[in-house]
Amino acid sequence: MKRSTLQSRNRKEKVGSDLILAISTQSTEANRTGAWRYVRPYFVDQIAPCHEGCPAGEDIEAVMYLSSQKRFLDAYEKIREENPFPGICGRVCPHPCEAVCNRRFFDEPVSIRGIERFVSDHARSKGAAPPLRPKGSGRSVAVIGAGPAGLSCAYFSSLLGHQVTVFEEKAKPGGLLRYVIPEYRLPQQVVEWEIGQILSLGIALETCTRVGRDLQLVDLKGFDAIFLAPGANRVEGPDDPHSIVGVYKAFDLLCAAKEGRGPVLRGKVAVVGGGNTAIDAARVSLRLGGQPIVLYRRSRDEMPAFEEEVSQAEEEGVVFRYFTAVSGLVEKEGKVKGLSCVETELNERDENGRRGFRLIQEKQFFVEADHVIFALGQRPDIEFVGSRVRNEKDLIIVDDFLATTAPSIFAGGDAVNQPRTVVNAIASGKRGAMAIDLFLKMEPFDLLTKTAIGRKGALSMAAYRRPEHFSERRLGDVVPYEALHLDRAKKVSRFGLPRLAPRKVRQDFEEVEKGFNLRQAILSSQRCFSCGKCTYCSICYELCPDLSLHFDEQSNRWEIDEEHCKGCGICAEECPRAVIRMESVDFLHSFHQERPADS
Repeated sequence: MKRSTLQSRNRKEKVGSDLILAISTQSTEANRTGAWRYVRPYFVDQIAPCHEGCPAGEDIEAVMYLSSQKRFLDAYEKIREENPFPGICGRVCPHPCEAVCNRRFFDEPVSIRGIERFVSDHARSKGAAPPLRPKGSGRSVAVIGAGPAGLSCAYFSSLLGHQVTVFEEKAKPGGLLRYVIPEYRLPQQVVEWEIGQILSLGIALETCTRVGRDLQLVDLKGFDAIFLAPGANRVEGPDDPHSIVGVYKAFDLLCAAKEGRGPVLRGKVAVVGGGNTAIDAARVSLRLGGQPIVLYRRSRDEMPAFEEEVSQAEEEGVVFRYFTAVSGLVEKEGKVKGLSCVETELNERDENGRRGFRLIQEKQFFVEADHVIFALGQRPDIEFVGSRVRNEKDLIIVDDFLATTAPSIFAGGDAVNQPRTVVNAIASGKRGAMAIDLFLKMEPFDLLTKTAIGRKGALSMAAYRRPEHFSERRLGDVVPYEALHLDRAKKVSRFGLPRLAPRKVRQDFEEVEKGFNLRQAILSSQRCFSCGKCTYCSICYELCPDLSLHFDEQSNRWEIDEEHCKGCGICAEECPRAVIRMESVDFLHSFHQERPADS
């Protein structure tokens, strides 16, 4: 790049006419000021906290940048590199990414989930094509269960070239996505479309096939590897709830409502439990005509349900009663009349940080109810795996790479010990696909550590499939808020997702949350600081006193003119996104390497 007086004059105009700058009237290219330096800048591609915090490992900072440039289909493809369910996660994910967003220290977190939903809805409206499947590997994988974990494993295994067959007990794939999560949170058309994108990769699907009933694990010995993802569809509660009129298990009620055959619930509905299933059951019962009250034995702070879902339930009219343990059902002539309850109080926290409770026996009371819904927990039905593969908690035993104690068998999703959310199920399906691929190649599982994003367990499928493109990216380096330089940033309010008015929710199962419009999506994505990722803002170029930066259009990155950069560090100090660092230079080595030959 030519070092000219014109460039210096242009820079003077940008700084302001009242500021006097020293400029040269001739080219200064011959003055190799780079020989002076003892430190030098270099560009580094790091990870944003949101990227590390996403269990599915989505490259969120890249998605936000592409969305800010109105490149929504590119943003969709970027998400789909790591997550085959962007439209679903854009609706039901608890968005842990937003909880660690660096912008929360400046004003408010970026609306990541809202933008993900907009991007996926835009792609669906444009009829985005499924990803291309690579050349086949000649190896085969059986997946047990077509829920989010199983379908994710099938998706990524297919992208890795393996022939996949999915075995599903139900008549259609989707698991809880199709049969449990209520329509007001997750419309069926979104589920249908995203599952269709996955199956279009050539994945074989065997429905109405239950392993342990219609076939056994030994019948799958023709496959090179097996991934178990049976889910957790056994719900605790009365062994035979139908023996008392008005008593339901939450799982059964949610499935019935999702299929349009939910019962009419008149009068008071008591929901026993405090997890997300309990909240869904309460909000569904409201839409079925009931007056729900949720009974939970600890405080609201200990409630495992997502705070956002609890708040929306309260807005809709669901009542909560805390410190309430149910001791028995009260019925008359085969019809429920209510619940015998005991007041509780909290104990100290246990080794896991959770507070237990104790019953206050002298404080017993009765809760009248015309209907009772039990939502006390779910566990997997894994009798078919054998006792040596499962533990005393009825969970499948796996190692850090989701390998079980049985050869060539892996497991994930709600059947293993991990958080029971859709995004964690997706993450385990991806991890399982990567581990299976390494197993089939007879390579060590430790190679997965090279694709780890930060230190919270997420893995990058993009880095696994194309390691040569990620050789310079520091997947382990997460940018803290303190490293950002935000003097030029302005406080901008966060857009909340529009919601259906609470008075309207009793009418039907219309989706409660609405998506962003185009303007809101662009402005929301522009709020992203793009921590650790260069967005070509040119601030480093504009402030460099040596004119030693230029943009290489072939490599699509900034290049540093080593001969003239004297290592002042202004670029690193002023970079808003912390993508420039300074490193020490051996003075004598630098001097001898960079001196003109005739010096």
